[in-house]
Amino acid sequence: MSWLEIPARSLPTIGERLASAGLKLEMAILVAGFAIFALLMLIWAVRQGKKARLFGIRFERARKVIQSVRPERGLENNLEAFLELYEQVIEAPVYSFYMQDERSRGFVLKAVRHRTGDFGKIRPSYSGLAGYKKEDYHPPLSLPAAEGAPAVRLLDEGEVPLLAVMTGDGKGQVRIGPFSGKLKRRQRLALEELGTLIGPGLAALIDTERLTSQAEVVVASGQALRQINRIAIHPDHTMELMTRLSVKTIGASSGCYVELRGSEYRTPVLIGLAGRTERMLQADQATLEWFDRLLSDGGYHYLRRGEERFGSLPEYMTGKGVEAIAAVMTGQGSGRYLVFWFNRIGGEEQEQTALSTIRLIHHDLRTLTGLQLSLKQLSGTYTGILKGLAQLLDNLSPYTIGYSELMSRYAIIIAKELGLSGKEITDIALAAYLSNIGMLGITIDLYQKEGKYTDQEFELMKLHSEVGASIVRMTIGNEQVAEYILYHHERMDGNGYPANLKGDEIPMGSRIIAVIQTFLAKINGRKYRDPLPFHQALHTLRAAAGTQLDPQVVEAFIRWFERKQRNPQFQARSLGSCWEMGCVPSDICESCPVYRRTDVNCWEVEGNNCSSHGKSCETCFVRTEYVYRSESLKRA
Repeated sequence: MSWLEIPARSLPTIGERLASAGLKLEMAILVAGFAIFALLMLIWAVRQGKKARLFGIRFERARKVIQSVRPERGLENNLEAFLELYEQVIEAPVYSFYMQDERSRGFVLKAVRHRTGDFGKIRPSYSGLAGYKKEDYHPPLSLPAAEGAPAVRLLDEGEVPLLAVMTGDGKGQVRIGPFSGKLKRRQRLALEELGTLIGPGLAALIDTERLTSQAEVVVASGQALRQINRIAIHPDHTMELMTRLSVKTIGASSGCYVELRGSEYRTPVLIGLAGRTERMLQADQATLEWFDRLLSDGGYHYLRRGEERFGSLPEYMTGKGVEAIAAVMTGQGSGRYLVFWFNRIGGEEQEQTALSTIRLIHHDLRTLTGLQLSLKQLSGTYTGILKGLAQLLDNLSPYTIGYSELMSRYAIIIAKELGLSGKEITDIALAAYLSNIGMLGITIDLYQKEGKYTDQEFELMKLHSEVGASIVRMTIGNEQVAEYILYHHERMDGNGYPANLKGDEIPMGSRIIAVIQTFLAKINGRKYRDPLPFHQALHTLRAAAGTQLDPQVVEAFIRWFERKQRNPQFQARSLGSCWEMGCVPSDICESCPVYRRTDVNCWEVEGNNCSSHGKSCETCFVRTEYVYRSESLKRA
């Protein structure tokens, strides 16, 4: 019998085999199920491992993008850091970053990175048909708009193959090349992901760059305003500038500006004179008066060595090397003139040129001083205009109505409490009123922003004190008022701005303004926050004394309030009416049923107009002061 003829029963069934092994069918099925489950878990684990590795790669890529952003380094340096990330994905000689121009929608070259020392050279293709000749590649300065372009695409720029990668928001475009070979799927995905990751960082950098640019314009404008103001209003600065320019222009060796102040001649500007000559000239009232009489004709005089008038001058003025002296009247009337010393005259032509220039200087100075006098007479008008603008800024929001007037009134109260002079009180009151006038140099959108500023916005807002000081210098010409405005955000611990002044380095007027602004910031609410109760606002002043605020000023302010609170006149009522204590314009108050009434507290009358000037009776400091005072008296 052949093996083909073996009966079927000779072959054991699966069941018989399991039985001979001592296993039941159910058990075998269970074991097989576990084996399949284990296999599936193994496959899942492998896939999860791949996902974990992919997640790790993506996480590392995101971390590098975040770490590469350094706003303080400027836009171009950050773009170069972005290009370095692309270098880790694609090898190419040149990487260039383009930014979209908002007006044309095209792209402008902002940064270029070269991968090798032999940068800018296209690598050979090794086709074997001809010897390779290196070809220079220079990224173009601009690119056309790329609306609807894919995130990653291959293109040719002339004969140069390139990769173009868009950032996630379309604000930027990276060109990589020359690129040869095939773009792998993994590389494409990495480039797309990198473009997406860079998008938010790029948007933040664009905003930072925009704000920085605005800040630079504001600073430059402020510097220009200060310079123009000094020339336009302050004679000393004008004469210093003119003396310096004239000494160089006319070929003089030195010069000075002389001014009669009261009964004494002074020399506020001295250029190029030796120390001994300076001291003797400042003390020689007779010679300074002699020059003034010489110029009584209102013109100019040129004194040469060998002339009688030259010889009548003291030796310290006509010593060795001095060949000529020129004196020029600077304005209308006596008592102000320039003196120039010439160690070398040169030929007749050079001397005539110098004399022509002196004549022009004389004419221009007379014109300029006349204009300065007119501007001084207009300074009172400018004060009214600036106050009107400050009030306009206040009225842009119901929460700041009456702000500038309150600033000024509290400034007068504190200054008097500290025993300052009448002139100081007047200047501090005006500076307090105009303390926020520099906001005119900041964008209105930023000024009216609700909520917290970003770091970049805060840096721009900080410039308002410098701009405000420049505006005051340019228009009113009061240097003391400008200084109070300039430094009113300094801190006692030296951590303020713009100059990090500390303690007594900060002008008293600025310290007073800082206390009042802090107080008003606490008792005045905003749309996004309620004001602090009156007693808590005073507590914050005391808490900030010594670090942010001047303790002497804080105590003077609180002392005045406490004295007012002890006045029996206010025992059963508020310290003042709402319209009075808030400096609310009559236009708002006239329709209020409590206006000009002194027999009732404003919050006790229904239908009052508190909400129209940003107040709520529940949180208004007029009421919270009264409530706290009343409760304190009951406890006592």
